[in-house]
Amino acid sequence: MRLLFITFFSFFFFTSCSTVNSNLNKNSYNYLDGLGVITKKLKTDLRNENQLKMAILPTLNERGNRTLLGDNVSNVLQTGLFQGNSYTLVERERVDSLLEEYDFSMNGLVDTSSMKEIGKLLAVDTIVVGTIRDETDKFSLYIRVLDIETGKILSMANVLINKDGNLEKQYLAIIKYSKMMFEGVYSLGINYVLLSKTNQDGYAWDAFSRPDVKLSVYVDDNEIFISNTFSSFPKIEVNENIEVVLKENSILKVAFFDEDISGYEYMESITLIPDDIIKLSKEDVSIIKKGSIEELSLSIKKLL
Repeated sequence: MRLLFITFFSFFFFTSCSTVNSNLNKNSYNYLDGLGVITKKLKTDLRNENQLKMAILPTLNERGNRTLLGDNVSNVLQTGLFQGNSYTLVERERVDSLLEEYDFSMNGLVDTSSMKEIGKLLAVDTIVVGTIRDETDKFSLYIRVLDIETGKILSMANVLINKDGNLEKQYLAIIKYSKMMFEGVYSLGINYVLLSKTNQDGYAWDAFSRPDVKLSVYVDDNEIFISNTFSSFPKIEVNENIEVVLKENSILKVAFFDEDISGYEYMESITLIPDDIIKLSKEDVSIIKKGSIEELSLSIKKLL
């Protein structure tokens, strides 16, 4: 599979080669009103561009991930730009189908050859790209229309959108993770774990003595690490650093077992999806709680 390197956001690069007014719009709007402001600005800037063939690419979040909110933004822009204009828009379904055929990165700078290849594959002159960012109580939305031959901005617009519960849920609904942001080699540091003295039924883990605990680490259900037995209980000083290789949609799991003469009794586990791992990698040390795990102190750092 060929690699197609695509960017959807680089403010400094695009501002430097822009030929339109790049002043930021600091007003805030409700969702549809804000998208109406964006659409009007783009139409105004493109009013003298006749017979353009245009493709709207997915609007990504600040981590380069594709979200339900970003896709809905692109769909609204598709409808708004189509109405009452002389340029041609490629159907979103066709854009999505083509992008699925390529292994592409959603971060970095767009280079001219990549944009020309996108244009050739979609038979368009321009592409619409965007980024939506979480600004605590609002979302900031940046949209640009790029000439694929020159890389210059034909139009640029931005708004602040008032946040509500529905929009926040859409923003958190990840459709596709950014492979470049997530894939790589990580150091998983497990500092200590504080386990409950009883299981969820209220019974002691070991009827005769304190449990002898082992921990295992799994990536996509493949065990990559198993510890020695820890006899301290209920707080176990682990102090392990484990190198893990994660792919685009890898799932990381840390599980604890009680070792006895009959084998291993499952105690509890923590499962981390890509978005969890990305969030945890931004913190020095994280404390996680779940079920029989009263405290799990760990760190996740990307190495490569």
